[in-house]
Amino acid sequence: MKTIAAAPETTDIAFDWLLKLRWGAVVGQGVLFLGVGLLAGIDLPVTVIVAILLFAALSNVGFAVLHRWRGCPECLFGVVILLDIVLLSVLLYSTGGPMNPFTFLYLVHIVLAAIILPPRWAWGLALAAFLCYGLIFVLPPSAACHSLGIGVNADHLGGPIHTLIGQADENMRLHLYGMLLAFLVTSCFIVFFVSLIQKSLGRQQELLDTLKEERNRGEKLASLATLAAGAAHELSTPLAAIAVAAGEMHRTMQLEGSRQELLEDSAFIRRQVETCKEVLFQLTADAGEPMGESMERFLLYEMLQKIKDDFEARHATKIVLECRNQAMTVKLPPRTFHRIVTGLLKNGAEASSKKTPLHMICGADHDFLHITVQDQGTGMERESAVKAGQPFFTTKSGGRGMGLGLFLARTVAERFGGGLEMESVLGQGTTVTLRFSLQSVGAERKDQGEHRD
Repeated sequence: MKTIAAAPETTDIAFDWLLKLRWGAVVGQGVLFLGVGLLAGIDLPVTVIVAILLFAALSNVGFAVLHRWRGCPECLFGVVILLDIVLLSVLLYSTGGPMNPFTFLYLVHIVLAAIILPPRWAWGLALAAFLCYGLIFVLPPSAACHSLGIGVNADHLGGPIHTLIGQADENMRLHLYGMLLAFLVTSCFIVFFVSLIQKSLGRQQELLDTLKEERNRGEKLASLATLAAGAAHELSTPLAAIAVAAGEMHRTMQLEGSRQELLEDSAFIRRQVETCKEVLFQLTADAGEPMGESMERFLLYEMLQKIKDDFEARHATKIVLECRNQAMTVKLPPRTFHRIVTGLLKNGAEASSKKTPLHMICGADHDFLHITVQDQGTGMERESAVKAGQPFFTTKSGGRGMGLGLFLARTVAERFGGGLEMESVLGQGTTVTLRFSLQSVGAERKDQGEHRD
């Protein structure tokens, strides 16, 4: 059963206030009819009025119990308001019909429906209110109407028309039918404009939620950047000193003719120092701060081919590359781009069998560059797929990942006017697509060649 597209707390508050409004209506109507009967001396149908008010009170209790039991489904709001429209119609019919000055109360229910419910419900309830109001004009007059001198036989109008406005003169009848038409027009205006306002408020709320999410993501990224920058700063100086000392030692041993195994050990130390520097670079790149890496223009196909070759050299996984824009060049930080695409391939390889190839597809439309990685692995449940882009969330076993790959890939893509989209089906595989704005990456398309490898 579909529920109203709002937070549970919001719908609970709205329904609580709707019930309070109904209790207020029951009390107000009771006081009003008691005052009219005592002060104006009008003979009202007490039994009918008491029955209506009692039914409204009992239904309020029932709706409160149902709300606590099943929450706030969309139809519950609609049923409550529809019931109120029907009860109001019976009350108006029993106490004067179209002559009753409180027929405007229909508009209260229409406004509530337009504010709380989706447009289709609001239009449906507005139509129900109009039909109920119109029905009062054609039904035979009630006993209360006769006591007020309203609605006797209108044989002079051309037949035995027993209607509530049969006795009214021409001007009054035109006035009452004008009220019905005005009610219809007013209802349409209310539903139309309130629905537009609600849509605008909904879009504004979505924008605020998106900005809040981006701010939270930025704060997390800033924390990662601070941690990575601190680590890089603390380790870069001793690593540089080790590299210099190892170099001097290597040259001294060469001049002194030291044993070959000592020379190999010194060379090994220097290689490990370079490895540590690369790890520091990757750490700062993971934090979104690529250590001052400059923007470079490169041929997209050549970069993807390099990523493919490097990955296949390190992993026993076949990559099928399909590039639909062989001659496109883009301007991006190359090492960062290399790392985030490699991270997507690594995720796919770890979720798939080594015998199953990964597909890397590059394409572009009018506005965006698309880099898609497809695997035929285990896939993910919907809840995991939603959380997959959050930092430090991972479905991998302990020690195989920190849960930053997708988060950082999305962050880089968003910096260049794009984003990351992921589709995953449990047991069938996952498709991850990086989008970059063609304008933001300075894309230049020289031809539209296609290459499969």
